[in-house]
Amino acid sequence: MSSIQKFAAGLAVAATVTFSGASYAANSSATLSVDNAFWLYSGDATGSDLQFVGSGSNWQVPNSFTFDVKPGDYLYVMAYDAGQPHSFQGVFDTPNGALYTNAASWVAANLTTIDFSNPVTPAVITGATFGPIGSDLPATSGPWGNVVGNTQADWIWSTSPGSGDTMVLFRTTNVVAAAVPEPETYAMLLVGLAGLGIFARRRKSAK
Repeated sequence: MSSIQKFAAGLAVAATVTFSGASYAANSSATLSVDNAFWLYSGDATGSDLQFVGSGSNWQVPNSFTFDVKPGDYLYVMAYDAGQPHSFQGVFDTPNGALYTNAASWVAANLTTIDFSNPVTPAVITGATFGPIGSDLPATSGPWGNVVGNTQADWIWSTSPGSGDTMVLFRTTNVVAAAVPEPETYAMLLVGLAGLGIFARRRKSAK
């Protein structure tokens, strides 16, 4: 093996080791309030790898969490209300940037039943029919006020705040962490570049 070939092989190994050892989790945070209760999760579109983040049941107090999300993850919020009115407000810092509760950033699915011991499962997610947000009110709207302390976070719900919908599954419109190329992709790229270098050198030597 020539010195150039050994160098190319070394680059490929180094790339594989480097990217295989990299963490694919990204730090995120959330501050939210739901009238009356919520459960926050992250996971992919099928819910096959759900992570429970936290819950709360006092809408007058903002609930804050720090957690990791994986490439391809969405955020899920199961919201429950015992009466009217009902609404959801939140601000989220994610690898894809700041995310707020509004009609553009979230979709919702009305549910008829909820298992309070395990409210969000893959079966719940795959069985949900997500549609557009029906109610999008300014952050300072009554009777809640700006609980999370950020005027960019609206109060949202699947339909009107006074409707009979008491169990709603919210999901972010887009993933909150972009997909990361597999380590093999970088290794193959480096091998290809090294190969081009070897080819160019041989052509130059043959002249």
